[in-house]
Amino acid sequence: MVEIHETFTTKDGENILIKGSGISTYDSTGQMKGKFTYNFNSSSKKYAWLNSTIGVGEGGGNPLKGDVIVRIYSWD
Repeated sequence: MVEIHETFTTKDGENILIKGSGISTYDSTGQMKGKFTYNFNSSSKKYAWLNSTIGVGEGGGNPLKGDVIVRIYSWD
């Protein structure tokens, strides 16, 4: 089980807290692959719609090198 807690700053300077969890595995080359769910929180009026949005995502990479790419989609 993987737990993710990150704060992102948008291009217009607003902060968004992202909390996620999921399951990941490593392949024979040491690359991580996983699937995750996300919750978002922002005090910005512009991004308040994210507060009631659930995200699902998948991706991978090498977290020890800071090389991770995850695509997140809104779960409608």
